[in-house]
Amino acid sequence: MLTNSELKKNARQTLRGHWQRAIKLTIVPVILTLLSAAYKYSNVSWLHTNLAAREWYTLFNVTELVMAFGIIYTLLDWVRNTDIINQSLPGRIFGLSVNTVLALTVQFAFMSFIVSIGMLIIIPGIIFILMFSQSVYIYKDQHETDPKMGAWEGVINSVSLSESMMVGHKWEFFKLNLSFLGWLLLSIATLGIGFIWLAPYYQLTMAGYYDALAAENRALIAQHA
Repeated sequence: MLTNSELKKNARQTLRGHWQRAIKLTIVPVILTLLSAAYKYSNVSWLHTNLAAREWYTLFNVTELVMAFGIIYTLLDWVRNTDIINQSLPGRIFGLSVNTVLALTVQFAFMSFIVSIGMLIIIPGIIFILMFSQSVYIYKDQHETDPKMGAWEGVINSVSLSESMMVGHKWEFFKLNLSFLGWLLLSIATLGIGFIWLAPYYQLTMAGYYDALAAENRALIAQHA
């Protein structure tokens, strides 16, 4: 398994000469997230009582979620094949099938529910996040291996496999995420501008982590195929 330093170095090498394309890939969800956060934490009462504002907020969240799935998968493909970045980015981002989006949304809701319960005691919530952290990536690989796999079966398999793959790796993955704390604070200090660069760097690192973890667990993945 690659060290965290090696994973981050690989991400920077992947981005070298391609920062502009990477930023174009991730900037829309960043903007939507910032707008959504501004709405959520604003103290302007009319925003929260205005029906149109609430509808826009919902639209932002749905669009952000769909794009996030497409971007996560595009970046994983980029880690595995550097030529991907030269292809049509909008086509790749929005190329997910409706069934895939629905399945991933169900999976996201399921994990959010489990994590929210765990967060009542804080530590279990963090463990749940780490435990299920690879499930979205796993769903992509399983769906490509078996396109006929049912949506619900794919969700259950990916969540279960993520739990198995993260045995002995939770602390390692936690430290990898913690290593971006300085970048996060800097991005907040710049009123969100820093997220333009942090988003592709962080997400490529996470995709690289999954790719390395999957390579280490080929036998386990084969058992779930």
